[in-house]
Amino acid sequence: MLETMTEHSAPIPDVQKYTVLGSGIVGLLTANVLAEQGHDVTVISKEGRPDNQASNTSANAIGQFLPWVPEEHAETLLGDVDLAEVTDYSRQFYAELARNPELTGVMPIRNVELVQSVAPWPKGLPEAMAVIEEPLAEPVAFTDPKGEKVPFDTVLRFDTFSINARKAIGYLAEKAEKAGAKFVKAKFSKETMTELEGVVINATGIGAHEIDTVSQVNHFKGHTFVIKPRTGQQTPAEALSVEDLIIMPREDGTIICGALYIEDPARPVPEAEEAEALFSRLGALLTDVSDAGLVDGLSPDLIQGADIISHNVGYRVEADGVGIRVAPDDENERLLHAYGFGGIGWSVGPHFAHKIAAEAAKLHVKLKENQ
Repeated sequence: MLETMTEHSAPIPDVQKYTVLGSGIVGLLTANVLAEQGHDVTVISKEGRPDNQASNTSANAIGQFLPWVPEEHAETLLGDVDLAEVTDYSRQFYAELARNPELTGVMPIRNVELVQSVAPWPKGLPEAMAVIEEPLAEPVAFTDPKGEKVPFDTVLRFDTFSINARKAIGYLAEKAEKAGAKFVKAKFSKETMTELEGVVINATGIGAHEIDTVSQVNHFKGHTFVIKPRTGQQTPAEALSVEDLIIMPREDGTIICGALYIEDPARPVPEAEEAEALFSRLGALLTDVSDAGLVDGLSPDLIQGADIISHNVGYRVEADGVGIRVAPDDENERLLHAYGFGGIGWSVGPHFAHKIAAEAAKLHVKLKENQ
């Protein structure tokens, strides 16, 4: 871990047993924190220890450091959420990973975001990310999902990190294993909870509703494309974000683009049809904004002229009325819920992993007192 983070990782007296359900970004980081503290940690997931081909929700994410917590979510999370602390910690975390981009999949990048002056912006984010705001002399039109042109009159620029999510997941899994965490490939359910050892941390994401039978859980679905520019094709040097769409270059020369969780999984729409609609929207976006010259190296034929390496479908889960849920289970004294980070897990996970580990330690103390 970073030297500046050592205060988070002080060993807890007595080796305790923990079982982490789920091997996404939050589960892996929490397992690593507990393992570095010297505890007995087992991570259970459907794919065992994930590698660079991982297919979980975190591995299918766009992958960008953009630390913000919706205000309504923050009110329910372990008391105060200090956005500056979250941001500083995550920035240091990714800065360290960015020193070896070929291994970690993380690299520094400039993000260019088009917004409307009347649109709400996440509280605290401009300060946390040192955002530079530039009013546009002429509005840039953007075609929304309904096919209507919407004018955007402001551009925000800030430094962030591009994260090759699959590569980073593989790296973090290996890191947790080296710290002492064990990985088991298995399915789990509410009924098999009694077979698991120690405090159980439910970091399952899409499977959260199978373990948390009390909270109402909402699911959302999104799509991403990974494309590879062809020889001689101009490629962007910066990321472009417009509402739910993003186009972002990665450390391996590929570009990931997509929409962040805009579809309801319950809707009977074929994924191929959803993907085609998204591909069309991305093409229109490039046409709309490339002439404005706001993004260095952005070409209007970027997507049409590139090879599609993969199309991925990702899911996000959140607790209704809570968003992120980090709390003990109402029925099982050994179970701690830690899910709902979809969309911001890559941003706030490095910080929240320590909060989750601390809450899990409190459950161990309580269990010991009740023995």
